[in-house]
Amino acid sequence: MLRLDVVCALLGLVAAGLLLTPVYAAPFFLGGALDGGGPGASPPGSRWFTDFDTVACDQSLSGESINEVHLDPDNETPVGRQSDAFDDGLQLVVAGKAFNDSDDTGDLVTDAGGEAVKLGPEPMAGLDVTLEWKALASTATMRTFAALRNTTGADITVPISWQTNLGSDAGTTVVGSSSGDLTFGANDVWLVTSDEGAPEGDPVNTSVLFGPGNPAVRPSSVADLLTGCGGDEGVVAEYNVTVPAGQSRYLLFFNQVNQTDAEARAAAAGFNANPAVDSELVSGIGPQLPDIVNWDFKVAGPPSTTTSGTTPAPTPAVAGAVRAASLPPTGGAPGDGTQVQLWAIVLGALMLSATCAFVVKATR
Repeated sequence: MLRLDVVCALLGLVAAGLLLTPVYAAPFFLGGALDGGGPGASPPGSRWFTDFDTVACDQSLSGESINEVHLDPDNETPVGRQSDAFDDGLQLVVAGKAFNDSDDTGDLVTDAGGEAVKLGPEPMAGLDVTLEWKALASTATMRTFAALRNTTGADITVPISWQTNLGSDAGTTVVGSSSGDLTFGANDVWLVTSDEGAPEGDPVNTSVLFGPGNPAVRPSSVADLLTGCGGDEGVVAEYNVTVPAGQSRYLLFFNQVNQTDAEARAAAAGFNANPAVDSELVSGIGPQLPDIVNWDFKVAGPPSTTTSGTTPAPTPAVAGAVRAASLPPTGGAPGDGTQVQLWAIVLGALMLSATCAFVVKATR
């Protein structure tokens, strides 16, 4: 029979070994929700519901999407809880095929910038494609980061379509754009749309399609709001992306929801400048910034002057002082859904070891 002090020592060794083991991301199953910032006294201010094997705009394409957003889910503000931002959106289409994770699971990593789920990689048009959605912590903003990796010996050029079916349906109205007018054009960095019939029933949507300056890739075309989603109202942008042999290129999109038209326009104006290098908007991206083709990050914005931990106005240049760094490493294949958190096991082993040591000392 093992002596108690020997058991304590073994538990201590187990805890030490676990501490040296990489911390894995938690599994995330599509159909679940990502919590983000937004209005209200207590988080979450927004809740973004994922979906799988669904259609956004093109009825022939089925894949992953964000099908719903609840803004102010706890109903804490005068405007109150809003929903129906999308009828499935934020869908990535590569060479005519919607991104579709093979096992409908991914890796969930939470850091100071928000909750991120990473899906893939999936083989598409000769590329390995990874999709990451991140619900940001300070504002009701969803960031989409698509990675296109070319492992072949030749350059690959693919058409990319970014498709969102708006929940505002026939009441969809353009209430703001980066060009200053109330129409949707390929030159618009961002677009704000609202439900004309129920301005306080549905959230106000902001779609950010590319960055300011001189990005290598801009939309080659955008779909008319009334016909872009198979007869429904939506935001569709088309791109042509070349991925050099043996390299990776990235696309970065933002979708934001606000309670009123005025709030949405004020926040969207912040996307007229590149985010600061320590902004929440680019948290976790780090060294990949220069290879984002639809943004001009050759020279990123300066560090923000905001005190870390504060929540300033939702302007990309200063929103949430979170240093841009790579996401923590995850074990196994990205997005395979087999990872588990080890911290509970580590803490449990440490506590048991400490308790054992105390009992041994007390009984001697």
